[in-house]
Amino acid sequence: MSFGTSMSYRRLLICVLLAMLVCFAGSCKRTEDVVVVRLLLPPGHSRIRDEVMGMEHSRPKMDSGRDIAPATIETMDDLQFRAYLKDIQVYRPQIVVVSTKSDIPLELQGQISHAVLPCAPDGRPCISVLTPWGTDEERSAASIVQARLWSEAPPGADEPTKR
Repeated sequence: MSFGTSMSYRRLLICVLLAMLVCFAGSCKRTEDVVVVRLLLPPGHSRIRDEVMGMEHSRPKMDSGRDIAPATIETMDDLQFRAYLKDIQVYRPQIVVVSTKSDIPLELQGQISHAVLPCAPDGRPCISVLTPWGTDEERSAASIVQARLWSEAPPGADEPTKR
């Protein structure tokens, strides 16, 4: 291999590496403009899930202008959902949706904001619980998501409250 050939390979390698860095840097910058809000949902089809999926197309925004991207933690059955609730500190969602107040994990009782929302396709209510962990920005984004879910609720649903 001659000196000229090895130099052109080096130049090609440097160009490829620079191109990769430019592409990577561009993709990293875009994610900084999004606050992710994780929601733990009960199993089965629900109106809440439909509303969350609808937020993918018309994302709510923070006062700072950052987009809010709701992301669901979904379970296959009630047994798996109960296991997730038991290990809630592992998954640390910003919003937990449960069927009844008695389903709210002990570590979330007494320090939460909640709302009663339509959950099942037949209109049965469920409770949306804001969790105390996460950054201030994540908790603020979770409040915005919860308020938007509540605003989509039919008349008679309980307004989000602080306990």
